[in-house]
Amino acid sequence: MALLRVNGLRKEYGLQVLLDGVSFEINPCDKWGLVGANGCGKTTLLKILVGEEKTSGGSFIFDEEARIGYVPQTVVCPDDVTILDYLLKEHNKVERRLREAEKQLAECAPEELDKKLNAFQRARDLFEEQGGDNYAVQAERMLAAFGLANRTKQTVMSLSGGERNLVSLTGALLNRPDLLILDEPANHLDYVGIAWLEDFLKKYKGAILLVSHNRYLLDQTCNGILELKSGRISYFPGNYSDYRAQKLEQQIRQEKEHAAYEKRLASLEAMILRIRNFAQVYDDKRWGKMIRSRESKIEQLKQTAVQAPEKEDKKASIRFQGESSHANIAIQVRGFSASFDGRLVLDHVDLDITSGERVALVGPNGSGKSTLIKAIMNDGHWENPTLRVGPSIKIGYCSQQQETLNPDNTVFEEIAISGITNEKQAYDLLARFLFFKDDLKKKIKDLSGGEKNRLQLAKLMLINPNTLILDEPTNHLDIQTCEAVEEALSDYKGTLIVVSHDRYFLDKLATRIIEVDGKKLHSYPGSYSEFWYHKKEREQKEAKENKQSKKEQPKPKTENTSAKPLSNNARQKLAKQEEELTNKIESLEQKIEDLDKQIAEAFARADHELGRALTQEKEQAQQELADLYAAWEDFMNA
Repeated sequence: MALLRVNGLRKEYGLQVLLDGVSFEINPCDKWGLVGANGCGKTTLLKILVGEEKTSGGSFIFDEEARIGYVPQTVVCPDDVTILDYLLKEHNKVERRLREAEKQLAECAPEELDKKLNAFQRARDLFEEQGGDNYAVQAERMLAAFGLANRTKQTVMSLSGGERNLVSLTGALLNRPDLLILDEPANHLDYVGIAWLEDFLKKYKGAILLVSHNRYLLDQTCNGILELKSGRISYFPGNYSDYRAQKLEQQIRQEKEHAAYEKRLASLEAMILRIRNFAQVYDDKRWGKMIRSRESKIEQLKQTAVQAPEKEDKKASIRFQGESSHANIAIQVRGFSASFDGRLVLDHVDLDITSGERVALVGPNGSGKSTLIKAIMNDGHWENPTLRVGPSIKIGYCSQQQETLNPDNTVFEEIAISGITNEKQAYDLLARFLFFKDDLKKKIKDLSGGEKNRLQLAKLMLINPNTLILDEPTNHLDIQTCEAVEEALSDYKGTLIVVSHDRYFLDKLATRIIEVDGKKLHSYPGSYSEFWYHKKEREQKEAKENKQSKKEQPKPKTENTSAKPLSNNARQKLAKQEEELTNKIESLEQKIEDLDKQIAEAFARADHELGRALTQEKEQAQQELADLYAAWEDFMNA
């Protein structure tokens, strides 16, 4: 049974057709990536599926028993909403539905009893499926697993973008979805968070529909790719790399078949022309018969015509002209320290980058990567002994926060700062970065994040720097533009320093990794994949050594115990306490289950007074059970 069937879905905005007959279905265990150029309608399609947008035509249907989880690209809510409020929002609706069903069952007329009893049972089942009265406890446990322990009272909007993504994912997973719909879940996550997400999605038992520009994430998690192009969906089995190979093979095959068709058609048309010439010289009825035969073949051929391959989406045409500097030192850092938001992030760090190197700067969010780069841009020069920049080094900088652009300038005014003198020159350049002529008049503050990054890169093309410092240059860019940037940087001859969480991007470009961790800089030669492999290997070894060390260490003395092992009596006492707690929990769980049956039977007999009394007894038992769970956790952690 399909979890989701989409049939001929259509979406129009005025005269623009964004989705034009989109059809596909998702079955249990399908893990599909949805790809396509920016603006092609991926997010709109997801919003239609979760009820946030209306369709212009077509239909879609979910399995009525399937639970759906949705993680939007951007989490927005009122400023005063806490994490716990956010997570309990949908569950509270389910609980209110249950309480209303209980009330209607208690007050219904005898002829409505069966109908109200069924409604009550459905509401009860849904409530229990979502964790019942233990829902809040489950939410706190999951938040702790995501590194957000003891923060349920913090407001959602005070969190970082990556933390909001994790809260949204927590809310989706608490519903135990059969189908998890994710819109750019890796946005704002650091390299550790993205690695965790990859591992989580690989192990996830349900179905997944994933929109992402992170090609490595698509490679690691997907077993099918849906391509949205020109309003229509095409399906490709396998992961993202398989999809790219199939697309290339499909294009080559179609080009060959179309060329053969064109050649055959031209041959038949030339033959007809020669026969007509003969017919004009020699008056013979057989020429007419031969012409009609060839014309018939041409018609047959046209009916089975092989279409020319569909043109690829327009791709940015980028090239950085800078050459490598003759100086040996590009960047030299000595004893540099820095704080961010009152917290020390870098403590007396040293760094040497020579001309022509290709260096990736990686580390957790907030570790100090952007802080170091901004310090080099603001204070770095040859005479600064702490942040020294080579005397012949000309830096081009692309900022993650895009503060290199003046929000009040138009696009033309901004590009003119770099030496463009007229609109024709500006458009000739910006067209290579997928801008249109009308975009020249737009204010910078009205551009999307991707457009701002493309504009920053366009400005870099004009200044021909011999050193590029790029802080998350592919943020908000679609896959095609990411690949265009990669190709341009692969050909770049100068020094490259890049901050990115895109593993595909880093593997293609970096030959040295600088990890920012624990307020220090750690250098690793080689690609990002080599760095990550050795990092995981090292962490596993350290974890094993720590575990062994803890086993070998004697237990610390406390006020009430000695260093001696627990006596048999003490062990038996602890085991008895654990057994008593476990038995009480099991007894209460059985009691609640029995009360559910008694409540249903009471209301079925129209004994509303007994039904309400049993409901109150059950609520009290559920509170006792929650207290016992808390006591059991305290006991196990003691």
